[in-house]
Amino acid sequence: MKITAITLSALVVTASFHSFANDGDEWMETTQRNGIVTYVGQKNHRGIRPTRASMVLEASQKEVLEVIYGIDEYTDWVPKCADAKKLESKLDSNIYFYQVFEAPFIKDRDLITRIESSESGSVQTVRMISEPYKGKTAWGKVRIKHFKAEYTITDLGNGFAKVEMQSEIDMEGIPSFLLNWANESQPFETFSRLREQILNS
Repeated sequence: MKITAITLSALVVTASFHSFANDGDEWMETTQRNGIVTYVGQKNHRGIRPTRASMVLEASQKEVLEVIYGIDEYTDWVPKCADAKKLESKLDSNIYFYQVFEAPFIKDRDLITRIESSESGSVQTVRMISEPYKGKTAWGKVRIKHFKAEYTITDLGNGFAKVEMQSEIDMEGIPSFLLNWANESQPFETFSRLREQILNS
């Protein structure tokens, strides 16, 4: 997927977003390996810890954005993502997309997300917020109601970009201690696969 200047300008909007409840609080580092640093934060929704990851890539800001907006290719790099597609909206100009996540031994989860974005100098911010009541839950799936993520992509110049992400998700029906255990490793896997997708695209 290639993003033209016209597409980018259409995607960049000024929008409100409820920031993570623990912004400014202490983050605990969980991994520092292969140029990727990951953290977990203070418990928020239902005792679930938000996650955070950071890395610097030899790639342009535009190349990073192309992968983040390349929703149809999420199955190539987003962990456990079995399906992903952009949704059409006749009611507003927002971008929505649908995902299905594989969940071993239990019902798969599905998710509808709204994308918002903003730009400030050399920094592009992409925010993803769950829309649990938009559209019907697919048969045999459990709808994820609580999800938010924020990607911050900073143009460092000379062909390099810094990518940071904060996210929080409740997979519905899974105990919070199991979700927090998975959060110890999930951000590193996500960023490793994101980097590979960017560098190979």
